[in-house]
Amino acid sequence: MAWTVVVGRHRKGKRKTDTNNKTYGCTNLLDSCNQLHSQFMASCSIQQGESEPMDDPEEEERLKKKMHNCLKKLEDSDFYNKFVEQLQSPQVLNNILRAANAESEQQIQMVVYGIGSIANSEKSRLQLCLALLLKRNFSWVGRIEVFDPILSASESGIIESLGCTILTVNERGGRTAESPTLFFMPHCAALLYDNVLRANWSPVQLNRIILLGNSFGSYFEQFSQFHRSPLASTSYVLAIANHVNEFRIRTVSDDFFAAFHMTSWHFFALDASQDLKVLFVCRLKRQVQRLGTPPEASKHRPKWRGGFASD
Repeated sequence: MAWTVVVGRHRKGKRKTDTNNKTYGCTNLLDSCNQLHSQFMASCSIQQGESEPMDDPEEEERLKKKMHNCLKKLEDSDFYNKFVEQLQSPQVLNNILRAANAESEQQIQMVVYGIGSIANSEKSRLQLCLALLLKRNFSWVGRIEVFDPILSASESGIIESLGCTILTVNERGGRTAESPTLFFMPHCAALLYDNVLRANWSPVQLNRIILLGNSFGSYFEQFSQFHRSPLASTSYVLAIANHVNEFRIRTVSDDFFAAFHMTSWHFFALDASQDLKVLFVCRLKRQVQRLGTPPEASKHRPKWRGGFASD
């Protein structure tokens, strides 16, 4: 999914800060983040495209066959076996149960963003098939909702025939998790992850979210190595990092590398009394000023609650 944000250049020179008023500084930083997100939302509305429509019924049948073959290929693979083993491990399963609030016996709805064109991309087909296999093989997965602005009407019809619901409104990652929600987002744009976090920026909402997508730890490593300002792309990802349990998926073979490399499960563990605006955004301000990793990450590259568990 090609969503682009053009951010103006920063002026050189030292920024004046009010070191005696942390709350004021945090508010300014949050305002800056919100301005960047507004630019992202505006860019989404004018840069959406659509894949080529399939008017030929034979083309649609060929695509259905491709999806069927892709499902079988994935389900029979060593990659999927390892994926299921990791998902059923105590570490990952306990995080799922906590997010789902196991006592309520409530299913977790799945929201799929940025799947791409299943007609034109094997990678997109593999990613969608993984979501379908989750629904098929795990009782805790509820309904699946899918959105990508590039999907054609024919592709949407095929996805619906596979048991999914196509969203008609571009939420731009702004879905508020009013119930346990799995955001299925392999290889989405960085700012789309930020939008998901921003829309759920409270302990109660973040704790009921599961996010399968690009490794947050990898973003940290990039910022640490190249000294990029996180405000330009993943401000909320950076702010929440030390409160994420991340489990990296192992791709096992080259057949699935392109579709799932650097993909992780992300779970959030926050105290209900935490004030995210003060605690996290002020922390982000310190990290931005240092243009490096947080203190914990300097000794353990990077330090997460839960680390980079691979199984």
